[in-house]
Amino acid sequence: MRRLSRIALAALGVFAWGCERSSSAPVDKPAAAQQVVQRFFAALPEGNCAQLRDMLVLERPDRGCREVVAELNQHQMRLGEVLGAEVDGRDENAVIVRTRMLEGGKPKQAPVLLRVERHAGTWKIRL
Repeated sequence: MRRLSRIALAALGVFAWGCERSSSAPVDKPAAAQQVVQRFFAALPEGNCAQLRDMLVLERPDRGCREVVAELNQHQMRLGEVLGAEVDGRDENAVIVRTRMLEGGKPKQAPVLLRVERHAGTWKIRL
């Protein structure tokens, strides 16, 4: 009888572990990174840094959101399409998103690679 109780408890433990794992489904990192790229470039023409700032990691701290957004808008940088995305092999919290960008309404010749990083659970584009 004790042996049966132990087996039942072990089975219950495995069941509970499986339920816990399935309820916290893993994040599809490439899809999350692609979404932030699409949201950023959709909001870029408005130039609203209150909205855009949360989607950015700035390479140079001396340049703020307004400067970066103004420069991108001055060159009329727009997202043509997302070509794909892969987790960066050097950092599991970074995704490289391949894009086709438009500059002044004309497609850039080569694909543009954007690095998107997860910071405190939020995906941000490193510019």
